[in-house]
Amino acid sequence: MTPPVFPPLRAAYDPEAFRATAHALMDQLADYLKTALGGGAMPVLPWAPPAVNQERFATAFPAEPAPELSGAFAALMARVLEGSHHLHHPRYVGHQVTAPVPLSALCDAVSSLLNNGMAVYEMGPVATAMEHHVLAWMAAKLGLPSGARGVLTSGGSAGNLTALLAARQAKAGYDAWNGGAHAGPPLTVLVPRSAHYCLARAVRIMGWGEGGLTPVDVDDHFRVRPDALEDA
Repeated sequence: MTPPVFPPLRAAYDPEAFRATAHALMDQLADYLKTALGGGAMPVLPWAPPAVNQERFATAFPAEPAPELSGAFAALMARVLEGSHHLHHPRYVGHQVTAPVPLSALCDAVSSLLNNGMAVYEMGPVATAMEHHVLAWMAAKLGLPSGARGVLTSGGSAGNLTALLAARQAKAGYDAWNGGAHAGPPLTVLVPRSAHYCLARAVRIMGWGEGGLTPVDVDDHFRVRPDALEDA
């Protein structure tokens, strides 16, 4: 006997409804991309104070989803597109994040639908294999040896924290991972005085406190001054 399926659950996973909604969304996104690339009157930053956007996107969450959501979904996406930053606009100056290549957005959609996490190989076998090849390619571009390994992170802040954790475990002289940040003598990391604030945050997350980061003076080109290292 086939077990009953809760109707809202069946609707949420219906392949044909997904097909129709996805096709409509792709058309909507393609039209948006065309407009954004053209620039024109579209602002790069459609600024609104936090309280205004909080009010704009306030909603009552229904106990059950409506039977037909395609129109409401398209309207919501239109509002999201209109009020968001337009990174594909020709006047966008690349602050903090890049303008994504459209194909990467499609790959991201596939990844989101599959939801194969990479915490362990068994949960993300294909993604893990692809990550190894991407990292090998990146290492070769940087002139690193063929045995170089790594891990992709969500951004520079997570990358710096990961690198500092690895460096601590390799160079601390004690097992900080299992014994804790105070299982040995206090440690610090020397960084350029102009270093990004995420490093100061990373050493605090690691339990080193304010003293975990020691700034080193830089020259006019923001290079570390070797003569300043001893004093630091």
